[in-house]
Amino acid sequence: MRRLSVKLNAFKLLTFNEESQTKQDTIKIVPLIGYEKLCELCRRRHVNTTYGNDFLCDECKAVVNFGDNMYIYYRLSVLRDAGYKTPQDVEKLKQRLLEWLSGAQDWENEAWDIAVIKADGNMMGTYMAQAFSISEAFTRSILIDYALKMGIYRAFNNIHESFLQSRKNLYK
Repeated sequence: MRRLSVKLNAFKLLTFNEESQTKQDTIKIVPLIGYEKLCELCRRRHVNTTYGNDFLCDECKAVVNFGDNMYIYYRLSVLRDAGYKTPQDVEKLKQRLLEWLSGAQDWENEAWDIAVIKADGNMMGTYMAQAFSISEAFTRSILIDYALKMGIYRAFNNIHESFLQSRKNLYK
């Protein structure tokens, strides 16, 4: 037990003393003390590299790079070719991708008022699996999309109406 405690304390000193150690130095030293830091994405393989502020294994780093190249950079090039105005700072865009995609005018600034609605389609897979043809599956997909959007719309309307009602009651 004492040896494990000494190793963990040494690991903490090496990892959290950021003034004297870089992340790459920490990655090289960690296996020497008998402790492997796990990848922050998959939590299965040991760390080999960093990406931004995250410690990643080689496989997860490749997946992240593939996603960047195939999704973000490709989509931006298609939009530029179609004549749309796209941001030049892709790294900043990746931080605020959802805000930009939603069409927010002030997407570059951090927003603090965020609402999250969780929807669970319990039997969605069964419903889609019972489609007899591609066109029926497509129709069902559109219906699911419409139902989800209407549910969100109604939820926001209910929240808005209750907010207005509470303001009315507050100022009576």
